[in-house]
Amino acid sequence: MSAKETPNTCSRDTGLTAAADFDLQSLAQFGVHPAPLAAHELANSVAKLRTCIINELGHDAAARLVLPDNFVTYLKLAGAAEHTTPLLTLLSLDAMVHSTASWLSLSRGVYEDEQPADGPWIHVASYGDKHWLFLCCDSGHPEFGNVAEGYDLIPWMDQEELMFNLRATLIDPWGDESPESARWTFADLLALHFARAEQL
Repeated sequence: MSAKETPNTCSRDTGLTAAADFDLQSLAQFGVHPAPLAAHELANSVAKLRTCIINELGHDAAARLVLPDNFVTYLKLAGAAEHTTPLLTLLSLDAMVHSTASWLSLSRGVYEDEQPADGPWIHVASYGDKHWLFLCCDSGHPEFGNVAEGYDLIPWMDQEELMFNLRATLIDPWGDESPESARWTFADLLALHFARAEQL
């Protein structure tokens, strides 16, 4: 597993100076408590995920599976457990793999105007009713490293309908003025979650 990070042309204001530099103190401010994963546990889970991708999408798609640096750091520190608050549920790595494998087994887009993803995304979190958050882990995809929401939707049905503006989704659905090109990484997702919690 390679954990390379590609530059994101994002517009974000999260309060994090370095998205990949998680530590236990910074995670605690987001309501995430230590639940470390050993290196072999992480490697085994990624191997399971890669096998699912091979079975459903093929070897080329599996070869593009890359976990962004900030996500790998989070998993090593806290990925062994699910973290649930009134606002958001961050899945454990085991649950991420199980859920992603289940979504992958569903049928692809069935209408001519749908554009199903042909590469790896990971279901990392959920909130409310049918609000599912997916992290793009396809190193060949322009959205690599970014999180998107599918409302009653998964990337392998129609990736064009995914919602990438997480500030509008999580913070201010009616008044957000972020540009259409705004994007948020997994680290930014945690920061947005913390910002929303402070508003309540």
